Amino acid sequence: MFIGGSEDYLVVREVGRARAAARTFGRRVVRASSAGEVRDAADEADTFGQPVLLLVEGAATLPVAVVEEFAARADNAATLVVVHEGEVNPDKFPCPPVLPLYRLVFNRPSSRKDREKAAQKFVGEEVARAKMTVSEQVVEALISLVGDDLGTLAQEVLKATTLARARGVTTLDAKLFGSVLRPAADVDLRPVTAALAARDAVGLTKSLHRLRTASEGSGDPLMLVLKAKGGPADQALAWLQVAHLLDNGATVEEIASRLSAPKWAVEKDLVPAAKRWGATALSRLVADLARAEGAVLRGAPSPWNVLVASLLLACASANPLPVGVR
Repeated sequence: MFIGGSEDYLVVREVGRARAAARTFGRRVVRASSAGEVRDAADEADTFGQPVLLLVEGAATLPVAVVEEFAARADNAATLVVVHEGEVNPDKFPCPPVLPLYRLVFNRPSSRKDREKAAQKFVGEEVARAKMTVSEQVVEALISLVGDDLGTLAQEVLKATTLARARGVTTLDAKLFGSVLRPAADVDLRPVTAALAARDAVGLTKSLHRLRTASEGSGDPLMLVLKAKGGPADQALAWLQVAHLLDNGATVEEIASRLSAPKWAVEKDLVPAAKRWGATALSRLVADLARAEGAVLRGAPSPWNVLVASLLLACASANPLPVGVR
């Protein structure tokens, strides 16, 4: 079996289901990271007649010949699951010996419109699996509020269905979602991230001030900046990875695969920011962000000021050398 794609949540969930099913039917789960480990585990399973699930994370680490050899075994007591991280190109399928019937591919759509459609379908299926119903309007409102990340949506649906069971209802309406959902529409990290990507100290100052003002009454936004998925700190680390990959001659396609990110996002957002900053400056930036988080843990008097000063100093520093010239 092959499980892969750039939609991380679905890939991880299917791998988890495969592991759970294996244990339910008395199969041992064995992780293998090389051709030799696959052969050894398969031989052991055949010799002792003990069913086993072989989990190989990384299709690129497993030669095609080994998969063909595994498929050709008679009375095989082992089941092989090959997991591929990142976008799967159907025209250059990474594990050809796996028959189409046994390929589970979950690629994240590249366009926002397609991602929203996929998210709507996902929410509908999750609600139906819980034997409940929800209207299209409520689903659209949910996605507009929390975004199209499937992992986030799965958590929101889980909270809503749990509350619905407690109340003895089977229809998820806007009021029920409102009981479990904390809207974050007023706290938008995108302007901060965009200003940081552009190394725009003035724009960063304004966006940080707006963020702090919008967050009044709902808590300090410091940890949102440092921990939120897709936020400034999260993106800075991604830019650093991209800068190093570019230095090593990686193509946009290779970077997208390594980071499990859509190609368009790599081209439009990640590569320009990585080139504008450079690996050296980004290393300092990531270290400064880590120090700002440390200020929180140490109980510093004003960790927000530590964060703002670090970001502005990084933006105001001398422009880095172009990628590949350091």
